[in-house]
Amino acid sequence: MTSTNQKETFENYQSQSNWNLPNIAFMVGGFVIAAPVGIATAAWLALGKNVNVGRTLKSTYNQYSPLAKEKFNGFTSGFKSNSTNDTSDNAAYQAYKVEKMAEYEAKAQQRDKDAKTEEEQFNEYMSWQKQAKDEASFADFKNHLKSRDTSTKD
Repeated sequence: MTSTNQKETFENYQSQSNWNLPNIAFMVGGFVIAAPVGIATAAWLALGKNVNVGRTLKSTYNQYSPLAKEKFNGFTSGFKSNSTNDTSDNAAYQAYKVEKMAEYEAKAQQRDKDAKTEEEQFNEYMSWQKQAKDEASFADFKNHLKSRDTSTKD
């Protein structure tokens, strides 16, 4: 048997094997939940043909996900913005909307500017506080040196 044939045989065996990561994870999870579930899963993997938990779950999800999306579409539509569905031909309303959006944008920019100013003030305070703390520590160190010098002279 040539190495190419061996490789093809191994790949063929590997593709038909039930012992892949999702199946092993499902079996371990079965043992964690309850020993009989794990034993049943191990027997299923050992004796079953073309068992692939991952592929089965994925196909089930893909099969039912369009139905779920359709079913819950009405539920989530209440939370979505209606700006894309705005088809009003009322010019006064459109002008009001543009004005309000500009006002909201200006308020948001002002809040950002105020927050940045407050952050800068806080950083300045923290640097001043660190400087004062460093100066106090250095003064304590100098006083300690003076007291040590006077105690050694006595």
